[in-house]
Amino acid sequence: MKIYETSFIHKMDMTPRERVQHAENELARAIERERIRACAAASMDDMIREMVFSLRQMLPMTSLGLPAKKRLTGIILRAEKDRLHIADGGEYACRFKFDTEDD
Repeated sequence: MKIYETSFIHKMDMTPRERVQHAENELARAIERERIRACAAASMDDMIREMVFSLRQMLPMTSLGLPAKKRLTGIILRAEKDRLHIADGGEYACRFKFDTEDD
């Protein structure tokens, strides 16, 4: 992995060549950051797809009661809907408020 210069130099004190190099470094950092985000998003999408598949396989089980089957069906449908919404560029809106205190 390439290590970029991080010390601050005012742009007015730079030569045109240094400005171009600085812009290239900024671009390289932005590309690397977005590549990491895209990989994380793809991994999360695969994980959710696998979870939905596993939940779908649980639905035909005869040991599950009707309330559990309805709840699983709702979870599956919401997960698929949210995944498609996010894939279209939307943002996920959490339906629940979680207590984040660590005791």
